Amino acid sequence: RDYTLLRHGEGVRPTSFASSILLSLALFCKEVKILYSM
Repeated sequence: RDYTLLRHGEGVRPTSFASSILLSLALFCKEVKILYSM
């Protein structure tokens, strides 16, 4: 039981972490594009 719980926790955390990184990267790319367009 403990192993499955640990595995589930490890599976949930990195996904949210990666999604937040992707979101920040997308926002950064948008800002760069706006700066270059100006």
